[in-house]
Amino acid sequence: MLIASGLHIDGKEDYSVGMSMLVTMQEILKKKINLNEYETLFPEKETNPMSQEDLNGLNRFLNLLLPYINAGTQPDLEILAHQAGIEPETAHSLYQQLKNKFGKIGK
Repeated sequence: MLIASGLHIDGKEDYSVGMSMLVTMQEILKKKINLNEYETLFPEKETNPMSQEDLNGLNRFLNLLLPYINAGTQPDLEILAHQAGIEPETAHSLYQQLKNKFGKIGK
């Protein structure tokens, strides 16, 4: 990388670059530096198929559900799902996953 920038360095790599040094180099050289030359050949694809609106609905549901979990009472998932704007099946599935992960929730 440094050789490509015009610096003469032996072929033996006996240095490492930390993130702060990388950011500093990018600011000084005014260009993006790729430490892994193959990184641009295989860009990472978006792995989250959910839209931001769907994620916001799940977050609203969890915010509505949390007081019931903290109180140890059984919530009405249909009402909470409607208030959060998500499907009732999604609410039941998410609640079941929380119960399986954290043990008994609600009375």
